[in-house]
Amino acid sequence: YEINTLYESILKGLSDSGVDLNNVSADQLSAADEFHIGGTEATGFVGDKFENLKGVKVLDVGCGIGGPARFIARHMSCSVTGIDLTPSFIKTGNALTELVGLDNSVELVEGDASGLPFQEQSFDAAYMIHVGMNISDKNSTFKSVNKVLKSGALFVIYDVMKTQEKTIKFPVPWADKAEGSAVESVDSYSRGLEASGFSILNSEVKRDFAIDYFEKMMNRMEGGPSPLGLHLIMGANTGEKVQNVYQQIVGGLLAPVLMVAKKGE
Repeated sequence: YEINTLYESILKGLSDSGVDLNNVSADQLSAADEFHIGGTEATGFVGDKFENLKGVKVLDVGCGIGGPARFIARHMSCSVTGIDLTPSFIKTGNALTELVGLDNSVELVEGDASGLPFQEQSFDAAYMIHVGMNISDKNSTFKSVNKVLKSGALFVIYDVMKTQEKTIKFPVPWADKAEGSAVESVDSYSRGLEASGFSILNSEVKRDFAIDYFEKMMNRMEGGPSPLGLHLIMGANTGEKVQNVYQQIVGGLLAPVLMVAKKGE
């Protein structure tokens, strides 16, 4: 995922879209910083799974360039700490956070989700959006998240998961080849979470939502890429990646799934 010129590319995309770079809002970044199925709408229903986050500390596991962190912090009046392995994502994300004036409530740090560098029981809530597909050892991540959450805290996951045991066709948005993908089933996530000290409260397959989202996206892409979009992260083969994941969701092999887990009291 490393892209050293990502911040400059996003600024150019904003400028080419007619945005005043001296007055950029977080909403104007959403075309490029919400790198998951459903964009801000999906981030919204992740946030809605938490009853009240006002004034609390929230952990974003695998934050990317921070789109969801900025959205959650702004809409739910909380502070969000994001962590991601990709240095350019952290550098870009913190620069974008400062650009839109949210650096008092959002901080992104470089680090490994399987060994979170935070104190035990230091967060009131946590979420993970389209990250598990790149983590082969999810159990270590789940255990690490459990360790830094307070008792009774919620951990909300929104990932693409396998709904059939068939071979995935690549490239897809999270991986160009099979070696970079770690997609698993809902049952696998459930077993891993429960073994890590969580109980599963709810699980929702968002297949129809995803199909509608991709059909609208592909219609927009027919005229070519817009100045600001996810192609800045996914690269030149964005169209092929989108088409592949769309066809496999339609075919019943893949689907985004929203899971709510709770740490034991």
